[in-house]
Amino acid sequence: MKILSLNAWGGRVLEPLKTFLENQNEDVDVFCFQEIFREKTAKNPEEFADMTKANIHLYEDIENILTNYNGYFCSVHGDYYGIAIFVKKDLDVLEYREILIFENKDFVPQVEDFTEDHNRKMQYVKIKINNEYFNIMNVHGHWVRGNKLDNHNRLKQSDVIIDFVKSLTDNKILCGDFNLRPDTESIIKIEKEGMINLIKKYDITSTRTSFYEKSEKYADYIFISSDIRIKEFQVLCDVVSDHSPLLLEFN
Repeated sequence: MKILSLNAWGGRVLEPLKTFLENQNEDVDVFCFQEIFREKTAKNPEEFADMTKANIHLYEDIENILTNYNGYFCSVHGDYYGIAIFVKKDLDVLEYREILIFENKDFVPQVEDFTEDHNRKMQYVKIKINNEYFNIMNVHGHWVRGNKLDNHNRLKQSDVIIDFVKSLTDNKILCGDFNLRPDTESIIKIEKEGMINLIKKYDITSTRTSFYEKSEKYADYIFISSDIRIKEFQVLCDVVSDHSPLLLEFN
């Protein structure tokens, strides 16, 4: 089984991204995407700063490529911006949930630039394969301008994630863009609960591509419970975003 996690950067590198997904189509069982726009639910997309550079119908474009998958869109702002999971149609999805991990009721979108962050959520799917159950979680973590260090909201966010992870039994996979350095307590907390950080385990030095010019090269993670039997883990070199795709294959 293969799971791929990617912050799609709103589809700014659209044609290479489409080609990449066409090549990964059928081979990957579950896609976990962050920074996804969905046109058919958009009401006032012009209010959102990132919309001016992104692809407003990215979710629909992905649907048109991944035709053998069921898509689950989770809005975090305005019903048109959020995260998404695509699960191959021959897999049994027993449960789907959305968990609020950071809340900002006073968020006001700014056309030019952001200083505050909007709500953040985690998606969850429970899949049955050959009488085994797999719990998969997709996260796009709290953003703070200028740093990926601990703060109150990020530590609290990790606590919310951990509480949910602890409520699950067996075969847990937690992935996404956490917007955090690997040496933060927010990340270490998750490791202390028995979740294996594959970025650390495989000595990954960057999860960003050449489009990202800042010095901080960490953001994306896959964590697994100890009962997941890894076959291969890779940070792919495909430049389809300012984030690199993470690919996990397990038995």
